[in-house]
Amino acid sequence: MESNKNYYAVIPATVRYDKNLTTMAKVLYGEITALCNEKGYCWASNSYFAELYQVSKQTVINWINSLIKGGYIKTSIQYEGGTKIVKQRKIFICGIQIKPINDNCTTPSEKNLTTPSQKNLNTPSEKNLTYNNTDINNTVNNKKENIKRKVFDYSDNEQLRQVIFKFIDFRKNIKNPMSEYAITLLLNKLDRLTESEETKIEILNQSILNGWKSVYPLKEEVNKNAGNIRDDKQSEDNNEWNGTVL
Repeated sequence: MESNKNYYAVIPATVRYDKNLTTMAKVLYGEITALCNEKGYCWASNSYFAELYQVSKQTVINWINSLIKGGYIKTSIQYEGGTKIVKQRKIFICGIQIKPINDNCTTPSEKNLTTPSQKNLNTPSEKNLTYNNTDINNTVNNKKENIKRKVFDYSDNEQLRQVIFKFIDFRKNIKNPMSEYAITLLLNKLDRLTESEETKIEILNQSILNGWKSVYPLKEEVNKNAGNIRDDKQSEDNNEWNGTVL
């Protein structure tokens, strides 16, 4: 999805000043209202929002649950026939008629839910509001290609490339995916730790083996100064930003 697409987001006062919502949950609410402009509901997945805000899917789930609990949104889930596999999820906004939808929600104090007039809710033309699963897929595919190109530009060593990809996959598996910027920082740190490609491979494998979210000197290299790797790791963990080790 292109970052310069024009979507109007609506965040009413009840959402803006709800102390039970985090700031990012309120931002997500605005994003959902924007994506509802075309069809009256939002069908973007948790993975899409996680990619968009560079957070884990669990974080997105927590935001959505807090909005549901507050009565600001409702969801409708369609499963694959005879299974618990989600085929499609629709998110509806409660209390704001962005487009005619069947709104059966009980929202917080309708009297206090003051929203802009319908005149002010006019959205850009349908041409500018073209938003579908193709946009989401293109965003994900572009990121994958950028990451692949970044790793291939980094080294000609096929074994090192594969271990870097394994470390990136490892981060996804522990629900802490890496942004493109975080991967750049990772590669820069590897260069600072060593010039040897074999040592870089060992360092990456060490982090995967120990479940570390970043890379650190090999244990045998810091035994002369006991505790260095632990202190280094603690310092790194304290510098996490949006779930990504910098």
